[in-house]
Amino acid sequence: PLNINLTHKDTILLLSGPNAGGKTVVLKTIGLISLMSQSRLFIPAKKCVIPVFDQVLCDIGDKQSIEDDLSTFSAHINYLKSIINNANDKTLILLDELGTGTDPEAGVAISRAVMEYILNEKSRMLATTHLGVLKSWAHETEGVINGGMVFNSKKLFPTYELQLGYPGASYAIEVATRVGLSKQIINRAKSLIGKKSVAIEDVLKVLEEDKEFIN
Repeated sequence: PLNINLTHKDTILLLSGPNAGGKTVVLKTIGLISLMSQSRLFIPAKKCVIPVFDQVLCDIGDKQSIEDDLSTFSAHINYLKSIINNANDKTLILLDELGTGTDPEAGVAISRAVMEYILNEKSRMLATTHLGVLKSWAHETEGVINGGMVFNSKKLFPTYELQLGYPGASYAIEVATRVGLSKQIINRAKSLIGKKSVAIEDVLKVLEEDKEFIN
């Protein structure tokens, strides 16, 4: 089940959370429901109030191509260029894995610049990311809202539930552990992760655990 409620002021939703936690499914669901409603098809929802869009522009999945001499990153940039050139206030934009495929600092800078441009154009946008700096920026920026996919820390399994208002932790180590990666590699990875990254992830994990306990 997907429950999402965005006001007219919140034009960008930045989704984060664990791998295989359902972030891309949220993008596809919103995109498909938007197109279905404008095609006069029945919507699989108890209640649905959705804007009318002139166009739905998306970059979901890996478009790298040897034939076209495109790396993962350059393919994403080509899509971003096309999206930015066509976006307006009647556009729904769906971007998966924002800021990946290149140096993290450059990825953050480009992603933030893109979102600032989209904010000025007043397009509606849903994007997924694992980058902590972008989560912090979204928290501090008017018109942008964080969303996170919930992860059951006890069972080490995603719940596929979307929570609005604060981001989700990536749980990369936990997911790798559940999949069965060598304990030796897992322990070494933990020792290599920067203290600042660990601190941010730990704060998000505590928030999720507290919410789980209250519910």
